[in-house]
Amino acid sequence: MSAALPSAAHDYKLLLKKGQWFGQLSSTLQSRLLEEATVHKLTANQVIFSRGEPFNGVFAVINGMVKIVGYSANDTGKESLLALLEAPEWFGELSLFDKQPRIHDAWAVGDTTILQLSPHVLEIILQENTDYWREFSLLLIHKLRTTYAVIEHALVSPTISRLAYRLLMMVNNSAASSPIARRVLTISQDQLAHFLAVSRQTTNQLLKSLEQQSVIKLHRNSIEVLDIQALEALSEGVVS
Repeated sequence: MSAALPSAAHDYKLLLKKGQWFGQLSSTLQSRLLEEATVHKLTANQVIFSRGEPFNGVFAVINGMVKIVGYSANDTGKESLLALLEAPEWFGELSLFDKQPRIHDAWAVGDTTILQLSPHVLEIILQENTDYWREFSLLLIHKLRTTYAVIEHALVSPTISRLAYRLLMMVNNSAASSPIARRVLTISQDQLAHFLAVSRQTTNQLLKSLEQQSVIKLHRNSIEVLDIQALEALSEGVVS
């Protein structure tokens, strides 16, 4: 990763404040984090961290996309797509708490810009004010709540509801974008199929059905959401 001057991170304050976690921090902590953050410009498939590596910091997506990947338990090398992160999402905080090695891989999907708070920087900030541990715990708790919601949907909801729920999550996570841009989701049908644990053919059939209902419009490697209310109803199991 190639780092720019730390002061450049301040250019992204307004964008980051649109995110759920950073936006609720005190202005003092926001400024402190940005004073110490470094900016990294990544190219496609560049590794941010890999499973088994030591903790190397907490990160925020500024533009582009980051892929979080797991692997099969029997080490056959089969890849499992766990998350696609866009601005202004933060990630990598789990190892901050337990100091254990990374359990997933994180890669840049395409040209991507991220911020990094290094372990040394985090140690200094948290020693300066131990109350800041609570703020970082809220980042972790938000991830846990989201994870439990996804698991619940996966266990009790039909595939169409899980698809609608996943698309809504991506819309809501793209808080940094304009109201129009937020409705264009950069994701392929193969990636969606991984999330839903179904075949690409099944995913394509469901997406085509939503397109016929004017809920979405399909593009190459992206999906335009036309009717958020219809997606919300489908995600709750309400079929029109």
